Parts: sequence; C-alpha cells; structure tokens
Amino acid sequence: MNSRRADGFTLIELIIAVALIGMAFAMGFAALRLAARSMESTDRLVNDLEELRVARTVVQRQLSQALPLRESPGERQVNFHGEVQQLEFIAPAPSQGERMMGLYRYRLHVAAHGPERGLLLEYQPYAPGTVSDWSAASAPALLVNDIKACEFSYFGVNQGDTEEWQSSWVGVARMPRMVRIVMIRGHGSSEPLELVVALPVEYEL
Repeated sequence: MNSRRADGFTLIELIIAVALIGMAFAMGFAALRLAARSMESTDRLVNDLEELRVARTVVQRQLSQALPLRESPGERQVNFHGEVQQLEFIAPAPSQGERMMGLYRYRLHVAAHGPERGLLLEYQPYAPGTVSDWSAASAPALLVNDIKACEFSYFGVNQGDTEEWQSSWVGVARMPRMVRIVMIRGHGSSEPLELVVALPVEYEL
C-alpha cells in the first residue's frame, strides 16, 4: 500500500478541496440571490398589475357615468375639463342601496402623496355656477402610487373635424370618446402602464 496515502491528504489536495467547496458555496449563494431577485420582481409585477386592475375599475366606473352638463343653458362647452395631468368631470356618486347620492364633481390628477407622487381621485358635491374648491374636497383616494411620469390624453374630434388623440380637452362643446392615462412607475421596469377608458355615447342634454 502506498505510504503517502496511508499518511492522509497532501496540502495541495486539501487546498484544492477547500477551493472546490468554496466555489460550490459561492455558486449556491449566487443562485439563491438570483432566485430571490426573480421572486421579488415577480411579486412586484403581480402587485403592479393588481393595482392597475383596481385603478382601471375605479376610473372606468366613474368615467362611464360622466355627464355632459353645462353651467347654464346658454353655454356651449360641457363641464368636462381635461389637461395633461388633470381631469375634472361631473358624474353621479355611487348609489348606496337604492338611494342615489346626487351629482359630484370629480378630479383625477397626479400629485404628491406622502413621499411619492400618485394618481389620485377626489370628489365633492356639484352645484351649478359654483367655483371648485378642492381644499374642501374629500380625502383623495390613491389609485396608483410611485409615479415618475404621467400623461392624460383625450380622443375626439378636433377643430379640423378629425378624430385624434389630443393633449387637452377644455372649452369643448362635447365630451371626448375616450380618455387615456399613460404612467411610468418610479420603480421596476420603465415600460409604461396604460389605462384607456371609453366614455358614454355622446348625446346632447
């Protein structure tokens, strides 16, 4: 029998064994970190999609009831004011049981909410001829948080009688056909999130 083998492993063999064990541990740790990051990204994506689904439901529910009201019978423009980062419209409040709660003025806009910016929905009772005072409105409902960039646009007939997406909808005699909200989150992917909501079929009051 070989006397070297009887005496045990050599120093070189021990160094190689320790190096192989270290490499195995390093690879295992890297795999665990990769799996953790993948799970974190998946959870964040699922949360983003769920948040977007809820936001779409709320926005769709309110905008689908928007009314083309005018402040007075002689006015042409409807009470629907759309800007790049803000939208105001009139719609019934959600019914409670069989009771209708009257008309409310809604504001959908992007503003600071805590340390971040978010897509907020506010509302207050609507009274024709009164000026909006959003300082007295209800506490804003946060629909989407951590927004880095956001843009509203409106689809309808422009001054040239062509239907297209427009960056504002102010002083128009009818409501747009659709509203689009494109958002970029402050975390994760830079791919934009998009909400497109169809408004009621146009009609004259």
